[in-house]
Amino acid sequence: MMNNLSARPWHVSLPALRNFCCSSRALWLHGFLIISLTVARQPKALFSAQFWAEDGTYWYREAYESGWACIFEPHTGYLQSASRLTALLAVQFPLLWGPVLFALVALIIQVLPPIFLLSSRFDAVLPSRTARLVLAYFYVALPNSWEIHVNLTNAQWHLGLLGFLIVVSQRPSGWAEWAFDLFFLTLAGLSGPFVIILAPLAWLHCFQKHSRHGVVRALLLSALAVAQILFLVFATRPAYSLGASGFLFTQIISNQIVLGAGIGENFTRQLIARPIWSLPWMPLFMALAAGLLVVGALVHGPQIYRLFVLFASLQLAAALVSPQISMTEPQWLSMTLPGCGGRYFFLPMLAWFASLVVLASMRWRIARIIAIVLMALSVIGIFGDWNQHVSRQAGFEAAARAFDRADAGAQMTFPINPDGWSMTLTKHPPGERAR
Repeated sequence: MMNNLSARPWHVSLPALRNFCCSSRALWLHGFLIISLTVARQPKALFSAQFWAEDGTYWYREAYESGWACIFEPHTGYLQSASRLTALLAVQFPLLWGPVLFALVALIIQVLPPIFLLSSRFDAVLPSRTARLVLAYFYVALPNSWEIHVNLTNAQWHLGLLGFLIVVSQRPSGWAEWAFDLFFLTLAGLSGPFVIILAPLAWLHCFQKHSRHGVVRALLLSALAVAQILFLVFATRPAYSLGASGFLFTQIISNQIVLGAGIGENFTRQLIARPIWSLPWMPLFMALAAGLLVVGALVHGPQIYRLFVLFASLQLAAALVSPQISMTEPQWLSMTLPGCGGRYFFLPMLAWFASLVVLASMRWRIARIIAIVLMALSVIGIFGDWNQHVSRQAGFEAAARAFDRADAGAQMTFPINPDGWSMTLTKHPPGERAR
């Protein structure tokens, strides 16, 4: 099964191109390109950084007020340690530096999955170097994904993907690779609920491969999953009306995943605004057709692909059961609109595109043609959604400088992104910040 992604459509015979794909020297070049392209999609996220939503309202403010006590404080029912650890570091510096540090950490986390996928750790797991390149750079250019772009609050989604890649990767070859695996598995496990899905997948992969070193990963993830489950059981998570229905489900699949990963958010919004899209059979047909293609890919695809589809499907199921998008209308209705709750469709969109990559490697000509045409459509989405335009709140920089100069006891409220969010801080006496 693993050889399907090394089939003729993905075979590269030119030595120079093969070296460019995934040689150890080329990995540094890919890392540079991946970082550069990620920054280019939204330069202001790094060069004019500001807090985003929970970044300021919760992570920075609670770290500033409570110090290390906030690290074990769950948010929306579970631990989010990556954000809190970054905030605890940021409060040691002037407030103006905080958003920059948040953006740098978010950028590092975001670029790690594609670089890791292109590394030698996947030479035996996914032998097709060309397929890995296509998947890695599609991740970088993913349409319908502005919500999780260089954003610390939503960096947990990238950490979840990195955790999956570590689970299915080859055995670490030295202490540095072991340290990398254990550190990022722990960080991912303590920074979101993904570990609850990753733990059983780690055991499944361990048994399938008869991997003794995989037991270490599975045991670590199991312990972290138990911790997150305990927090979910005893913590409170806001509950909103779902408004679930079969018609809305097909719209979510077609609008957010198939079209979202294909023609992108901007062009999908234009398409679904047309009267014909209100007919129930349109999204139903698209969802069913996409489902049949995925089934075909599951039958012929490698084991790593099947595990990833299972991972993404379980995450999507959890998101549909307990989403948090709108406080004014049913959640599923909001989820039908591209751009709303895009974090929930990050992994499913990648799984959908991976299905097309698998189909494009099959020897059945019709499957290859369909997959290649659909992959080509993604160029439209990449073009339409390339620039990640996020508004910047006027006056934050000036207010941050004023706060850094203010006397102890001064209280200030800062506007942060998106509109409607703010952060209120009371200035500590000198020396009290680092607690």
